[in-house]
Amino acid sequence: MKYRMFLIALLLLQTLATTESHCQNMKIGYVDVGYVYDNLPAYKAFIKEIEATSLQYQNLLNEKMTSYTKTC
Repeated sequence: MKYRMFLIALLLLQTLATTESHCQNMKIGYVDVGYVYDNLPAYKAFIKEIEATSLQYQNLLNEKMTSYTKTC
């Protein structure tokens, strides 16, 4: 019985020791994605391209709506 309790206590101590050592190595970091995107020239060019394409599709949609309302 004492042997079994000793093994359980030893196992518990080993588990606690390994858990604590794993927690010491864990690091958490945060990234400001907006700052990163604002400082990437490729991202700025990509946004300008998207805005230009969006404007083209918006104009096309307006033309289609005008054409549709004239026919109805």
